[in-house]
Amino acid sequence: MNNSKLYYTARELLSLNLKDLPITVKGIIQKANRENWVSRPRQARGGGYEYAITSLPKTVQTALRHKLASDLTEKQPQVPVAFDEQAVRNLNQKQLSISDARNVLGQYLLLLEGGRKCVRNKVVDTFLDKLKVGDLPPHIMEAIRKANARSKGEAKISKRTLMDCLLNYEKSQSTGERVLRQAPKRQGRPQTDVTQLAWLHDFLTFYRVAQGVKVTHAYRRFERAVSYKAPSLSAVQRVVAKLPEIFLEKGRLTGAQYRALLPCVRRDWSQLSLFDCFIGDGHGFKAKVKHPEHAHGFQPEITALIDGRSRLIVGWSVAQSESSLAVADALRHAIQNWGTPYIYYSDNGGGETNKTLDDDVTGMLPRLGISHETGIAGNPQGRGIIERLWQSTLIPLARSYETYTGSTMDGSTKHLIYRRIESAVNAIEKGKELSTEQRRFYKKMPHFLDFVADVERCFADYNNRPHSSLPKKDNGEHFSPLEYANWIMKAERITPRKLHPLEEELLFRPETVRQVRRGEIELFTNRYFSTQLATYHNEKVRVLYDIHDPSYVFVKTMDGEWICKAELDGNKVAAFPQSVVERAKAKSVAAQNKRLQTRIERNNRELNPAITLQADDELLESLARSELLEIDQEEQPIFLTQAEKDHWEQQHRKAVGE
Repeated sequence: MNNSKLYYTARELLSLNLKDLPITVKGIIQKANRENWVSRPRQARGGGYEYAITSLPKTVQTALRHKLASDLTEKQPQVPVAFDEQAVRNLNQKQLSISDARNVLGQYLLLLEGGRKCVRNKVVDTFLDKLKVGDLPPHIMEAIRKANARSKGEAKISKRTLMDCLLNYEKSQSTGERVLRQAPKRQGRPQTDVTQLAWLHDFLTFYRVAQGVKVTHAYRRFERAVSYKAPSLSAVQRVVAKLPEIFLEKGRLTGAQYRALLPCVRRDWSQLSLFDCFIGDGHGFKAKVKHPEHAHGFQPEITALIDGRSRLIVGWSVAQSESSLAVADALRHAIQNWGTPYIYYSDNGGGETNKTLDDDVTGMLPRLGISHETGIAGNPQGRGIIERLWQSTLIPLARSYETYTGSTMDGSTKHLIYRRIESAVNAIEKGKELSTEQRRFYKKMPHFLDFVADVERCFADYNNRPHSSLPKKDNGEHFSPLEYANWIMKAERITPRKLHPLEEELLFRPETVRQVRRGEIELFTNRYFSTQLATYHNEKVRVLYDIHDPSYVFVKTMDGEWICKAELDGNKVAAFPQSVVERAKAKSVAAQNKRLQTRIERNNRELNPAITLQADDELLESLARSELLEIDQEEQPIFLTQAEKDHWEQQHRKAVGE
């Protein structure tokens, strides 16, 4: 029926069962005529009249409004009764288990009842009779053992508990409400909020300090300071044990250490394209390495850059400290290999924010159109993507060296190696000969170039090793960073933004000062040569090198003017032309063969029978002269070394009987 109607027929009024109205259609029509209700002809088929609501008696109008409002409420969709969601979440496992068991029983009893509430008591009594004789399904027997919170696992339950199970199941409008209704109250004493204890704030004043004091020490100071009777030490220890670490450590830890306990936000690097963002950081190597300039050992600083999308190590450099040039060299190495990024993300340390990188006029990043983003000071978690890199690369490499200086190294062994190496260094600086022990310990310190080769191999292994944060391949194995970068380039058709070779030469490189000697420069035990260095003999020049490619260096004046590109061993040639050496060797071999043939013939003559002759001095003298003449006339070979000449002369003297 339309609740917005203003006119009703006698039959419609009868169907509403309103108070103070006759109970027949004829009676309502007679009452309307008698009381002069406002009417109009019925609009639908069948004729007749319909009456205005406003002309009805007041009591009838009121009853009509109540009836219409009641019908409207009944027609609204039923909304589940709201329940306390947090209360459901706070239920422990035992409460949930009991609630589930009671819901099983409630559902089972409703099925037995079959919608006939009049037989409910009889159904429950029958259920209890079957329970006594064990004539119930196994899953119902198991539910009974759990449903009674105090049954200690026995299969017994009271009629009242069964009725509650049935009624709670029947009344519940949702699953959450059903769980909450059937769950028993938590057993034991109610837990108090320890953070509301009156003395706790005073105690934490002495406990939450940067010195990291123990509970016992803080309690003594707390007990002396307060004017009221302090709780016992045991009570304080029990309360402290219940407090969350994040609450206790506030004030004891600050900065990055405390933030490491707080909830974190993980950046989604998959939203970036390949090589959009390079992330850089420096790491102090945890082992001693021979310094390339002197005999002392030092701990190099390695600067590495990784691509945010693929986790690929795109560039790296080694320096004596985290300087801006080391960062610039690592960035140059990355750009040469994989192209120019749009963003360089790093911390805000001195090496990362120096003018070498950011100066608007000469800075490397503005010149290449790279935006430099820095993290919050003292917040390494913001760059956890690269901070975690050291745990799987350089730290294991440092542990493989006997000169490891990390905290896990045995203190006595570390101190012994340090003292022995320092002893050897002092002897070298004083020009003394090293003892066997000094030489043995000094060899434990790796050469700088060997260390660089180890770092390169370490990073190459990382790039080719499956990475757990990268997607999986079809075979179920994770991509390695290098595989993933190549896959993205192929799948997304990405072309790295490479620089022109001349632009690459303008990028920063590590440099050192060297003195030119006859067109040569010595660097890291290597010699570099260029004829253009001839006019700079005995002058100091700036040498720019690439730690990854020792085949050449760039040379500039001390004012920064370009001189040349010097090649490794650029002036090294063969000591003699190859043709001259080969001819000399052939001539020497021929002479040796001739001498051997002469000795063979002489030995053959000795095999003939001896003939006794009268001694003839003239004949002997003639034979000696002829043999000597034969030997003297033997062609003298060409000797390549003094040793060959001495050997030949010795054989020559034997031949003449000297």
